[in-house]
Amino acid sequence: MSNLGTQIFNANLEKQGTSVLNSKHFMELLNYLEVVNSNEEKELNYAKLSSKVSEILDDAHNENAVLNAKNIEELLVIFKNFNLSHENLKLDCAAQLQNLFPNLAKNNFLVG
Repeated sequence: MSNLGTQIFNANLEKQGTSVLNSKHFMELLNYLEVVNSNEEKELNYAKLSSKVSEILDDAHNENAVLNAKNIEELLVIFKNFNLSHENLKLDCAAQLQNLFPNLAKNNFLVG
């Protein structure tokens, strides 16, 4: 398959992917960032995170990568590198994400 053909094939796969709303681990990372970006002095409770996500965030390099993501698309690339999901995830639910994560929305994180 030519390089252009591969790019088109990959673009079509992403259109057919699973919504990020259906990815437990990706939603956990968004919730983690929501708490970090809140104005409240909340303690981040790792007990609420799955063991896989907690293990990833326990590594300072991984945590810094997540915390330094500039937007949701960059977080999605980082997430894919963690190999937590074998599904193609798609960002098809901006309005719902803005309602679920108002602090991230306010910081324009949810805009790709």
